[in-house]
Amino acid sequence: MEKSLNVNGNKILDKSMIEFVYVDRDIQWDPKTHQDVDLEPLLVNKVDTWKLRPEATTKIPNFFLASDYIQTNTDLATMEGANEAARRAVNGILEKDNSSPEPCTVWPLSEPWLFTPLKNWDQKRFEKGEEYSHDLPLWLKAFMVIWGDTVNTASRIESNGKVGRVNISESTYQLLKEDTDFTFEIRGEIEAKGKGMIKMYFIGLKK
Repeated sequence: MEKSLNVNGNKILDKSMIEFVYVDRDIQWDPKTHQDVDLEPLLVNKVDTWKLRPEATTKIPNFFLASDYIQTNTDLATMEGANEAARRAVNGILEKDNSSPEPCTVWPLSEPWLFTPLKNWDQKRFEKGEEYSHDLPLWLKAFMVIWGDTVNTASRIESNGKVGRVNISESTYQLLKEDTDFTFEIRGEIEAKGKGMIKMYFIGLKK
């Protein structure tokens, strides 16, 4: 800060101005590596702890919280979670103050549709009492290879999809059509920007 502010001969900040210094007790010096070590885990989330977190607004009228540990739709200690918490805190202040400005928008959590097949496969294993496995079935490997190989096409397919539905191409359909775990809905040929007409399908899990 001194280097940034003390320019052109003007001295705005000086170390003599420091009143108090506090270093988190989890920051400790490691004599072996000669480095500072942070003993606090980076990922602070633990299973089933969302309900233990405070809300942005509290029972104290003029006390609001905005940090990554607040109850949010993001449900993860991230900058996105902190941003959402700040929005909730601002909305709480506006409400308490009976202010007229529009409240901040708080969006629901949205996940890319790409994760849907992976989550469904994992859920089915969980329901069967099976342990988590990194060994993916052939159909899921094929799905991931297609995604990695044809990112542009996949992007066009996604942009022509619908909320809550998984949209796939003809090639993916041909790989999966014999799998009895899925249902398919033919959408026909749809124009995709820069790719021409692409035959698309909606895919779902059989109940």
